Amino acid sequence: MIKFPSIQQYRNVVHDVTSRAQYAGKDENDNVIYDTTKPNPTLNFQGTVKLHGTNAGIATALKSGMWTQSRENIITPQSDNAGFSMFVHANRVMFEEMLYQATMIKPLGAQDAMLIFGEWCGGSIQKNVAITQFPKMFVVFGMALVDAEGEKAWVTSAQVQEVFSKTSGIPANVYNIYQFPTYSIDIDFARPHDSQNKLSEMTIAVEDECPVGKQLGATPEKGSMVGEGIVWKCTTPGYEDSGNWFKVKGEKHAPKNKVKTLSEVDVARVDAITALAQEVCPEWRLEQMLQQTFNTLNGGRPDIKGTGEFIKAVMADVLKEELDTIAASGFTTKDITGSIAKLARDHLIKEISV
Repeated sequence: MIKFPSIQQYRNVVHDVTSRAQYAGKDENDNVIYDTTKPNPTLNFQGTVKLHGTNAGIATALKSGMWTQSRENIITPQSDNAGFSMFVHANRVMFEEMLYQATMIKPLGAQDAMLIFGEWCGGSIQKNVAITQFPKMFVVFGMALVDAEGEKAWVTSAQVQEVFSKTSGIPANVYNIYQFPTYSIDIDFARPHDSQNKLSEMTIAVEDECPVGKQLGATPEKGSMVGEGIVWKCTTPGYEDSGNWFKVKGEKHAPKNKVKTLSEVDVARVDAITALAQEVCPEWRLEQMLQQTFNTLNGGRPDIKGTGEFIKAVMADVLKEELDTIAASGFTTKDITGSIAKLARDHLIKEISV
C-alpha cells in the first residue's frame, strides 16, 4: 500500500516556499536561521480540474505483481471500493500495458513500485456534481516511481500523455486529467496575496461549470453542472515535488459566512464560534468523513452507534487541514470542539433519517 500524498492548502505552500527561500542554515545550537532579506521566487503552477470521487490507484512491483488500492487500503474484487478493483480486473491487460509504458519512462528497480493514481468518479460515487451525469470513470492524475524508502519520482504531465498514447485498448471511460482543460499561473511568492483573486476567479469558473463535465456532454437539463475546484502543481525545476501542490475548492463546497469580529458580548462570541465551526467543517467534509467512517460507498449504512467514532473522525480531519485557520481566529480547539461535534451529530442524524 503506497498512499497518494495529501494536497496542501495555498497558505501552507506560501509558508513552505518562503521558509525554503529564506533558509540560511543553522546556528551553533542547531537552530534554523532565516534571512528575511533574501528574495522569494516566482514559480509557475499548472492547474487541473479537481474531481469529486474516491481516490484510486493501480500499482506493480517486480516481486508482487499488480495490485489495486483505495486511499487507505489494498482492495480486491472481493473487498472492493465502489467497484474499482473489479473494473481494473476486467481491464487487466490494458492496465498492465499502461504500467509497462510508465516503466519505460522510469525503469522499475528490484525494490521499486510503479503507481498510477487517479479518481474513480461519476455515477453514484458522489452527489451534486456534473460528472455524476455519466457512468463511473477512472481519470488518471498522476504516475510515480516509488522506491523502497517511499520516495516518489513523479512522471511529468507530458509523459502521462505519452503513456496514454502508447497504451492500446483504453476503454472509453478511462481518461487522464490532461485531456481536459488545464490552467497556468505564475505566483510571485514575494507578494503571494496578489495571486489570490486570480486563483479564486478560476476556481469559481470551474465550480459554476465543470470543464470535465462540459467536455463529456453534461447539460443543466440533465443535472448539476458544479465542479469542485482546481489542483495546482508547481512546474518550476527544483520545486516539482508534491510538497508544492495545493488545492482550491469553490465556495459551494464551503460556507458563505465568515468568522465575525469578536466582542465582549457572550452572544457574539457564540455566534463567532458557530461561524468558525461552519467554515472549517463544511458539508463536503462531513460527507467525506461519513463515507470513511461507515464505508457508505460499498454498502455501509450510517448508524447512531457510530456517533462517537464519526465525530472523532471529523475532528481529526479538521485539525489536520484547518488548524492554522482556528489559530488565526483567536479561538482554541477547545472553544470549537462542541460546535463541530454538534454539526457532525446533526449531519449523521439527517443521513440516518433519509
